Amino acid sequence: MVGVILSIRTERDKVKNLYHTGRNRRKVSDTAKGRIEVDCRHFVKDLNLAKTCAMRLLSAFPRLRGLCYGECMLKRPAYKRILGAATLLLFGCLFAALVAETVVRLVVPQQEIPRWFAESDEYAYVLKKNFEQDFPYIGFGYTMHVKTNSIGHRDDEPPANLSTDSKTILLLGDSFIFGYGVDVADRLDTKLDELFAGPNLPRRVINAGTPGWGTAQEVKYGRATFAQFNPDAIVLTFCGNDPLDDRLFLNGELVFKENGLVRLPGKKFLRQRSHLYRFALTQSKIIRHNIFLRSKKKKEPQVQLDTQSASIIGAEDWKRTLEQIILFHEDYRAFNPSAITLVQTTSPENEEFRRHFKTLEGIDGLTFLDWHEPAAALAPDERRLPFDGHWSPAMHALSAQAIYDALQEKE
Repeated sequence: MVGVILSIRTERDKVKNLYHTGRNRRKVSDTAKGRIEVDCRHFVKDLNLAKTCAMRLLSAFPRLRGLCYGECMLKRPAYKRILGAATLLLFGCLFAALVAETVVRLVVPQQEIPRWFAESDEYAYVLKKNFEQDFPYIGFGYTMHVKTNSIGHRDDEPPANLSTDSKTILLLGDSFIFGYGVDVADRLDTKLDELFAGPNLPRRVINAGTPGWGTAQEVKYGRATFAQFNPDAIVLTFCGNDPLDDRLFLNGELVFKENGLVRLPGKKFLRQRSHLYRFALTQSKIIRHNIFLRSKKKKEPQVQLDTQSASIIGAEDWKRTLEQIILFHEDYRAFNPSAITLVQTTSPENEEFRRHFKTLEGIDGLTFLDWHEPAAALAPDERRLPFDGHWSPAMHALSAQAIYDALQEKE
């Protein structure tokens, strides 16, 4: 049908040209002119009839309309065809993204992006000062309230001058000490305050936990704040992913940008609003981490996976970690000869962790907090939060009790 219509249109154009040629050229005889005019009238009549039939067919069969449009498109200029195809492709991609965004929101809604980090030349990143954000855990009915003070701690505002009448305990660690997934009231520093309550045991507990920090960042921050906080005791908490964080930080590969390493138009909006974007970002991180674990396992097949942090710690990692802790304790003792350093792990039931940290025993003023027995007495689902794997309030309470007992024994 399309071919017939195009053929009719072509013949019509030829007849029109012939008709006008015959009228304008004097060499054509009057008889020839008359014959041409008669032929043109008959052809136009047949053309109108064919056109009417074609339109009826197109209305009866809508698919033919698209074919006819496609044939006509072939006669359009090349740049118009390219522009039309690009427009259709763009709208198709936007529609597909909209459908995918809807599916992700309904099936696997994503957590918000934490906005409490700020760039730092010294530590790659720190907590923002005087910042506040509500962080809901989707599907669990719990919202974590994060509020930082004027020195960038998720803690109460520190006093202008620390009293010499009370002793100061500085907590260094990552997201476990920060209190991911729990209220400040359920965190270990609050539990410590409760244990030390009373006129005979005044203590000032400073929580400097920063999510994502490794041991290298923690001890660097501790050294920088010796004079500021003048702590009598420091509690350093080790997490299984600290060696990886240390490797990146010490090699200068840990770079933090609040809006990502690559600045693109609309990226900030996508990070804050798009569940599809956050889903793709999370999955890409998981894939990269799994690739790293496989390569690490291939190089050192004897090492074991720490299930709590999904990390593998090799011999070099342990050597670097223990050396960092010992050197930090020596510097701390040089600042305060009576200083006490307590070391604990986020996985007190992990036998490999216990074996390595027990090598610290015998160093004056340095103690490994081994509270695996009370931790093992809890059921596995009682140790971790159901929504992100960090310490439950019960584990925070056990950690506070272990710190309290150790400090009481030292005195």
